[in-house]
Amino acid sequence: IVFPIVVLLSWGLLYVSSSIFHMFALLFGARKTFNETFIVNAYSSAPNFFEFIPYVNWVANVYSIILMIIGLHEKQEMSWGGAVFAVLIPVIIVVVIAVVIVILLFGSIKGLFTL
Repeated sequence: IVFPIVVLLSWGLLYVSSSIFHMFALLFGARKTFNETFIVNAYSSAPNFFEFIPYVNWVANVYSIILMIIGLHEKQEMSWGGAVFAVLIPVIIVVVIAVVIVILLFGSIKGLFTL
């Protein structure tokens, strides 16, 4: 019963992330449709299969980002700079939000133990 839920969540997250990447791609000069961005995002997330392996997960994530940049450059007919910014800006935003959430969670947990 868990597998269908995971598959549905994965597809949903793929559409959401493709939408975000396409929005930034449009800002930086994309010339094609959402379908092209979706295809690039789907193919570039293939290395994420190896995320469960320690130390390989970082390489897989970096490789996914590189594939996304190359894919947007080719499929959306974007400049290299536009493709780099269209990928890195959303990634940086997500990392900053994750860091803030972790800091807030650990701050509130730390507050529980100081009586």
